[in-house]
Amino acid sequence: MAEKILIGIPTYAKGQYCLRYLLDAIEDLIKGFDVKLLFVDTSDFNGYDKVLEKAAKDKNIPVDVVRDPANKKKMYDIITSARNKVKNYLLKHNFDYLLFFDHDVIAPPHTLKTLLEDNKDVVSGMYLLGTEREGKKEVRPDIFVHHEGEFVRMLSVREVLGDALIPIAASGLGCALIKRKVLENITFRTEKGSSEDVIFFTDAAEQGFKFYADTTVECTHMKFPAGDRNNLLYSFDYHKKKYGFQ
Repeated sequence: MAEKILIGIPTYAKGQYCLRYLLDAIEDLIKGFDVKLLFVDTSDFNGYDKVLEKAAKDKNIPVDVVRDPANKKKMYDIITSARNKVKNYLLKHNFDYLLFFDHDVIAPPHTLKTLLEDNKDVVSGMYLLGTEREGKKEVRPDIFVHHEGEFVRMLSVREVLGDALIPIAASGLGCALIKRKVLENITFRTEKGSSEDVIFFTDAAEQGFKFYADTTVECTHMKFPAGDRNNLLYSFDYHKKKYGFQ
């Protein structure tokens, strides 16, 4: 029997600038799989949920949209609530896998096939985000590995410019495939100073689950509208050229 996969995407109206690109990518990567798309619309006003539903149905992508208005909640609380909506939907409707995407992460066509074949409890694809280290702004993959006992460190772009499946301590959930069994006894939550994705990996590790990142899944983080050259910094092709990998 084919595995049932839920693609879960928390989003809001300001993400409409990249919706077409997101759905183009999803349309390609779900071919041949039993997939349903679930948007959690956190916009405070009604209307964007209908936009999401129509845009997905126009591409013949099976879709459902759940409203979860932000209502002046703090940022971490908004995304945590949305992730729990997705998790509860998965459990209620008996899906086998959850593939989380951020609304601005554009994945390559082989993403779902590759991550399923990896057959890990949790396996993340690659995407880049801005961070700051010692007062210096830089771009890095949202991937953390174990370092010096109980500490972790964030990988550099150069460290993931190759084909590998690597064990990790944690990652962002902007592109992550999670088996149902991991979600059955976990509730997304936050703690002071820690986001919901960090706490998710902490809680899952305590239950004995293992995490990996597949560096062959190189997503584009579309932080700006199409045509904005600032998007180049969040493209792996840009960094491959910079470091001589092409």
